[in-house]
Amino acid sequence: MNWRDILQKKNLRCTAGRTALLSTLKAARHPLSLQELLQKLPPTTDRVTLYRSLEQLTKHQIIRPVRIGTGTRYELRDEHDHHHVVCTGCGKTQDISLCAMKSLEPAIRKAATSFSHISDHSFEVFGTCKRCAK
Repeated sequence: MNWRDILQKKNLRCTAGRTALLSTLKAARHPLSLQELLQKLPPTTDRVTLYRSLEQLTKHQIIRPVRIGTGTRYELRDEHDHHHVVCTGCGKTQDISLCAMKSLEPAIRKAATSFSHISDHSFEVFGTCKRCAK
């Protein structure tokens, strides 16, 4: 992916820190927490700068936060809607390309009487992976 083009389309500066962050998220096999990002990014990465980059990239819909349990993880936003299954034992996370939101949306709109618009959704399922079940 050409990070420079993606960032310029959103009127964001293309910095070494942002491209390192985006490349790290692209290479990840699952959404990464702030701690995991700090471990994978160069040691010179400033925590405050990372927070600001995560905020800006989320605001401009380049990445998305995934709330898993009590923590937040981050992944690249893509055109395919997907969700996650998370092991409660080891934290292993697997993407699932299944979404029932389209069929649930009318019922949600009807039940959410104090809302005028649904803009996004998140759906995570928790269980035990095969390794932890042994």
